[in-house]
Amino acid sequence: MRFGERVLDDPFHVTLPAAGLDALGFRWSAISALVRAGEWRRLRYGDYQVGSALPRPEDQHNLLVRATVEHCRVASSAVVSHASAAVLWGLPIWGVDLERVHVTRPCRPGCSTSVPVIPHRGGITDAEITEVDGIAVTSRARTLLDVARYHGFERGVVVADAALRAGLAREELAEVLALANARGSAGCAGGVFDFADPLAESVGESRSRVALAVLGLPTPLLQHPFYDDAGRFVGRSDFWLPGLQTVGEFDGLGKYGLSESSPADQLAKEKAREDALRDLGLQVVRWINSDLPRADVVLGRFRRAFARAGHPDWTPQPRPYLKASGSERRSRSRRTSRPRPTS
Repeated sequence: MRFGERVLDDPFHVTLPAAGLDALGFRWSAISALVRAGEWRRLRYGDYQVGSALPRPEDQHNLLVRATVEHCRVASSAVVSHASAAVLWGLPIWGVDLERVHVTRPCRPGCSTSVPVIPHRGGITDAEITEVDGIAVTSRARTLLDVARYHGFERGVVVADAALRAGLAREELAEVLALANARGSAGCAGGVFDFADPLAESVGESRSRVALAVLGLPTPLLQHPFYDDAGRFVGRSDFWLPGLQTVGEFDGLGKYGLSESSPADQLAKEKAREDALRDLGLQVVRWINSDLPRADVVLGRFRRAFARAGHPDWTPQPRPYLKASGSERRSRSRRTSRPRPTS
């Protein structure tokens, strides 16, 4: 079956505009039946997705971005930006609502549109605009800037770590940051760029880096290798705190080439690796995704590990402000700058 330029021999996850379905012989009753049966879904008003939702939210949002740009009456000057641009760049997104598409219109004091998007205003140079698969999108560096200042420090670090890991040069970040500073609109982006590290290997490790900083732990070394007295490789740690003789591991199962098809072997090999690290005189602290919001639990594990390592008097130096989102920061700034009523 052909729909415009689309060949529907393998139709799963193709998006179709409702306006053209009559020409294919689809009646509204048939479309509704397909949606109820789960064979189609409404991607957005005026567009249908053939097949069920994609498992990864980023992939599903990618479809939404493309359908919005192709089928909606978005202003020709609009550029896909923020989290939506990060998705087009193949960067991971965590904790961001992906139900609508972010767009920015350059050189305009505002952005109004009838399309269900999240419009942004602000200056943007030609150098900060490029294309991905024919779609106008903010550059990777500008995308990181926008995600950091709009979605906050933790979400910004997730994207920035991944972008640096994929080869983005820090010089590009410095250029967009200088432009934003000149406009007075950098927000927390400078802090995110300084904090970003390409050695963080996953969203969980990026979030863990922020969590450890918020808890007040020293800055850890990432992906540090360990060897035994005979020079044999023992393992590589997610986080290494040399001054406190402690290793931190985020969701370590599956690391070091362990197969997910044999969980018993995983557990045995991971335990052997952890025992080998302890044989070196190191303490090991582990946590998983569900532990990250439980600051007291994670901090308690580190305190006990530090005490076993001979540092019972260790005192954290927390930085809780790092967890605030961009909207929370703006709200806090408005509250603190608002004059108090006089009695």
